[in-house]
Amino acid sequence: MNAKQSRNVGTPEVPIYDIREAEPGEVLFDSFVNPESTVGGGTGGLVQPDGTVKARHLGEKFRKVPNEIRYDARGLELHDKILELEVYYGARCEREILHDRITEIVKFIPDNASIVELGCGSLTKTGTILDRLRKEGRSGVKFFALDIEKDFLETSLTALVQDQEKQSVQTGSKVEYAGLYGSYTDALSGFLKNLGGPRVLLWLGTTLGNCTRSEASALLERFQKEGMEEGDVFFIGIDKRKDPLVVAAAYVDAEGLNAEFGMNGLDHLNDILGTPTFDRSLFEHFSGYNDAEGQIESYFRCLEAHTISVPCSEGRVAVALKKDELIRHSVSVKYSMDELEKLGAQTGLHLEKSWTDSRGMYAFCMFRKPHSDKAVQ
Repeated sequence: MNAKQSRNVGTPEVPIYDIREAEPGEVLFDSFVNPESTVGGGTGGLVQPDGTVKARHLGEKFRKVPNEIRYDARGLELHDKILELEVYYGARCEREILHDRITEIVKFIPDNASIVELGCGSLTKTGTILDRLRKEGRSGVKFFALDIEKDFLETSLTALVQDQEKQSVQTGSKVEYAGLYGSYTDALSGFLKNLGGPRVLLWLGTTLGNCTRSEASALLERFQKEGMEEGDVFFIGIDKRKDPLVVAAAYVDAEGLNAEFGMNGLDHLNDILGTPTFDRSLFEHFSGYNDAEGQIESYFRCLEAHTISVPCSEGRVAVALKKDELIRHSVSVKYSMDELEKLGAQTGLHLEKSWTDSRGMYAFCMFRKPHSDKAVQ
């Protein structure tokens, strides 16, 4: 890592390394100003929790902003509240799997492992894994939490460190903690390439689903090629395809937490820009389940025509937004087990093991980078 990347912006007890390659800026709005032709455009319907289908109309080209805009400090707090909603099944399913199958899962994490969690959140579920490793006397384990929100990263890591200090843990079985302040791309650009020890990557929750299918394939292939050595493992939480009404209810909740989580992204964009560019009163949140594509789609709907000014690589540009124009801020893609096996094969990873909850709604999967003489066909 270069000098900037290795700079500790945390504390001696909880070191946090700034690995960012670039500050947020112009690139953020490139696909907003100049949208590319995108699969998934056109007309279609989004299933709602009551079974109705709301029409959504997209041109061949439609504007997008990165899903990461939702994850500032307030967004992470909202996300944790969403995880506790009765209708939001994913978190409960994953906790059930970790509770019931944790002994099997940690068998695949060796001594001296370097564990990297990609997008850490509150680290509550991660604590279950690390606790089991300590109880089984695993030695030399290092844990790195990656996130784009530094304050939340520090708070979550501090809680893990304090929890370990309260336990009677032999010195050799203590986990060594550090935070990584940056994005997936930042981690791939330098940190993972130089990381020693057997590598174990964690993508808990339904984070993979925040990528479109093509994005997920491209990103996993990058991790396989640039962030993993032969024999390394990648644990990924997967939301499986299921009844559309069940999925819709989890993301279009009656309390409106998912909608506020999305709309908070506009506030975060304004913070990044340093100006009140996006007026909340001129947008509403619109989302639902696209059953044909197997994905939740979430948008900002423009309530009236107006013009905003945003930076991009071409300089500052005026963008005219039309009434009822949809701006996509996120998707949540669902997978069948067949689709997961194909995803692994496409990206050079082998789906070696998977665990599901008692209702078969969620899968906790372990992919491995095979040795060259056993490459995925």
